[in-house]
Amino acid sequence: MVEVDEKTETVILVVESENIPYDDVSDAITSMGGSIHSIDEVEVISMGDSADSSTQTDV
Repeated sequence: MVEVDEKTETVILVVESENIPYDDVSDAITSMGGSIHSIDEVEVISMGDSADSSTQTDV
C-alpha cells in the first residue's frame, strides 16, 4: 500500500549568497514544517584568480 499526503506542496527555492550555511537553511525550512527532498543544482562562482570562473553542477 502506498500512502499519499494530500497536503504536500512543491516549492522551488533559490538561495543566493556568498556563503550559505546549509544547516541554517535546513533548520529554517524544518521549523516551518517543511523538508528538503532534493537539491537539483549547485552553482559555484570562484572569486579567486578569475572573476569569470564558474561551475554549475546538476545534482
